[in-house]
Amino acid sequence: MPDHNPAILVAGGVTIDTLRLPGETERRISPGGAGLYTALAVRAAGGRVRLFAQRPDPMPDLLSAYDRLLDWSGPTIPLERLPRLDIIHHGGGRAELAGRSMKTRMRSDS
Repeated sequence: MPDHNPAILVAGGVTIDTLRLPGETERRISPGGAGLYTALAVRAAGGRVRLFAQRPDPMPDLLSAYDRLLDWSGPTIPLERLPRLDIIHHGGGRAELAGRSMKTRMRSDS
């Protein structure tokens, strides 16, 4: 019988993001990173998960709830070395990251 509560290791990253949303002048600060989001999704789906990602020291308040919620291991780095992304959302599937364009729509090259 298959294990319906598997243990999964997610190796990825954690960031602190600044979000600029369409029609809003105030910037929002948000936890980010594909590793963090994937680990949270596994946990929300009922799976047992370990997140292997860089851990800031000191742990900022913004990430402390996730530190308590997840089995989070990985190399300890100074807080100032944690990646920070500045993301400008334009709507319609368009966003900019540090002056570069990010398209959220899939395209076919065939």
